[in-house]
Parts: sequence; C-alpha cells; structure tokens
Amino acid sequence: MKLSEIAQLLKINSASLQDKDIIGLATLSSAQSNQISFLAHAKYTEQLATTQAGAVLVTAAMAEQCPAQALIVADPYLAYAKLSHYFDQAPQAKTEIHPTAVIAENVQLGQGVRIGPYAVIEQNCIVSDGV
Repeated sequence: MKLSEIAQLLKINSASLQDKDIIGLATLSSAQSNQISFLAHAKYTEQLATTQAGAVLVTAAMAEQCPAQALIVADPYLAYAKLSHYFDQAPQAKTEIHPTAVIAENVQLGQGVRIGPYAVIEQNCIVSDGV
C-alpha cells in the first residue's frame, strides 16, 4: 500500500509525503523502512528518535521530532488501529487438522481452520474461517 493511500484512508494531507510502499505495521523499536508505526504516549519518545519506520503516525506536537515521514493525526493510536484492519488482510492459512482430532461427518469447516490434538467437533457444527 502506498503512503499516499494510507494518508487518504486516514483523511490527512499527503502533499508533503514521499509516496513509498508500506507493507505492514510495527512498533517504533522493531519497524523497518517499509513499515508504519505510531507514537501515542510520551514515554516512547526516545524510541521515536531511533526508529527505522518508513512513516510514523504522530500528533502535530511530535511531528518535528520524527526522523521518518510524519503522518500528523489527532489520535495516533486510533489511526494505527484503523490501519490494522487494512494490513490484516493476509491470505488465509491452509486448513490443518491434527490426526487425533475427531470430526463428525456433517461438520462445516471454513478456510484456514486449525483443529488441534484430541479436539472433538460434534455433528452439525460450523467452524468459521480462520478458527
């Protein structure tokens, strides 16, 4: 996802942003140059100075201290939470059923389901995607 698309999703001005690709979200301390992070609490300000994040969601008061692309928002935590829905579109994992699991014949299994050891799935059950 392009940084300009992220700015558009968050309804913020993207005129001064470099339009780089962002592939995910991360904390300030673990972010890479192709990830976005956020600063929502002053106790993490030290991490802001050393972050490798490609962009950081910050308040206007913190924007000048941000070495990365600053995306200025009123509530960085809320903006980060909104973005998490867009980046949590990973492909579904393959279905895994442990050999010791017991599953009735008329059970409906969704995609990417994981059934653990000795699990018992009774008749007429529906197991949704990703469970």
